[in-house]
Amino acid sequence: MPRASPTLAAALIAVAIAGCGAGSRDRSGGPRPEHPVVLTMANALQGPADIGQFADAVARISHGSLRIHIINDWRHGDPRFERRLVGDVRAGDADLGWVGSRIWSSLGVAGFDALDAPLLIDNYPLEQAVVRDASTQALLDGLRPLGLRGIGLLPGPLRRLAGARDALLSPANVRGLRVGIQESRVAEDAVAALGGRAVLLAAGRGAPRLEAAEQQLPSLSGNPPYRGLVHVTTDVILWPRAAVLFAGPRALARLTEQQVRVLRAASAGAIAPITADTRASDDEAAHDLCARGAALQTAGPEGLAGFRRALRPVYARLAGDPATAAELRAITALKQHLAVPAGAPTCGSPAAVGPAGRPTPVDGLYRMNLTARRLAAAGALAGDIVPENWGDYRVALSRGRFALTQQNDDACTWAAGRFAVRGDLLVLRFRPRGGGQAPTGAINYPTDPIRFHWSRYHDLLQLRGFGGEVARVTFVEPLRRIGDHGSRDGLSRRCLPPADVLGR
Repeated sequence: MPRASPTLAAALIAVAIAGCGAGSRDRSGGPRPEHPVVLTMANALQGPADIGQFADAVARISHGSLRIHIINDWRHGDPRFERRLVGDVRAGDADLGWVGSRIWSSLGVAGFDALDAPLLIDNYPLEQAVVRDASTQALLDGLRPLGLRGIGLLPGPLRRLAGARDALLSPANVRGLRVGIQESRVAEDAVAALGGRAVLLAAGRGAPRLEAAEQQLPSLSGNPPYRGLVHVTTDVILWPRAAVLFAGPRALARLTEQQVRVLRAASAGAIAPITADTRASDDEAAHDLCARGAALQTAGPEGLAGFRRALRPVYARLAGDPATAAELRAITALKQHLAVPAGAPTCGSPAAVGPAGRPTPVDGLYRMNLTARRLAAAGALAGDIVPENWGDYRVALSRGRFALTQQNDDACTWAAGRFAVRGDLLVLRFRPRGGGQAPTGAINYPTDPIRFHWSRYHDLLQLRGFGGEVARVTFVEPLRRIGDHGSRDGLSRRCLPPADVLGR
């Protein structure tokens, strides 16, 4: 059985039970169902990540009659986590799953390898067009012989080449290196074509003596296993981490065709917000990488031409499969039609310096006192009622940056990141790992954006989640404004965050 351990980030957030304090109608105006269908979704990542947008859309479109319960860290520590996650869903251990397009050829499903063709999908508008394209959507039918139903395709972050000791600006720089990959026939072939040695990385873990990797910018910025890879070749965009959503026999036995259509509509509706969030996360990660001294470099036209020549054997193999060859032609046609240049941030470029700080309507210093009993009453799971998740909270919000501390007799932790206000929507993005005194190890790691509806009444700032599993993450109590300026000086002195968290 897989390891399934949903965790709560060590911030002033707690999982509130569905419908808590929301009355008898949902926010879309429809009646709130008394007994919604709850589908479990296997997620190999530490947090909801892109799949949270899908869960939100399912709850919204179904007016709460369908909900997605995401089980994180599925197959943690397993180097073949994606293929085994697919097997777990087929066996009925979860209703739904999502894995990268990269794994399906090893399971006998043709065509998806075209999405991972090296250096082909090299920008987000193109990736968004590809996952929406009818020819790509048709590939989902190939899951039926496995007893699965394809629900949809979601875009994911672009993965680049990164090295530990030297810049990887040509195939010669890769020759002989141990290159970390996630399980993928295309990735194995590409590393071999470049003269490297592919090292299969387990879910949630790095590899000893890792000399290079194919990885997205946020992971290179924030995940401890990759922090030694400080030479990032930003214009060598190997492939995106596009994902396939699918339902297993257990879900299909419970769902009507109309409910399956809701899942498909939710998948399609999540594409645009996921793309926007992923681009913003890349910009934030580029900023953080530059701030800690990493080198963001480009191979340039000559270097890219060398990579393309070296990777020709990979394309020759891909073209040997008719379904993959047809999809390659469709993607190439889309790329020529869109003609969007690849993004290649370098330290000093607009994408790497972070957004300009402007005052926001929520700026200030806030306080909240959350007890373990109140956390339990809000619906948090027993395993989440740990010292790092309750106590006296101080929150500083200042010009798009935030920092917070939490403390009680047993714990004192901090977290920080950036935020944006869009109308009545507040979006938080956590920076790389927080810190402090954490007796159970519940230190915050980077997450995809967390969204709240916000409102202020005098000195009270109320934040409420919305939608599905991710959106039910909410501030349990209102925040009381205790200062006009979001300052680090107002945070706990016991576990004070670094001086740069608020950009001062």
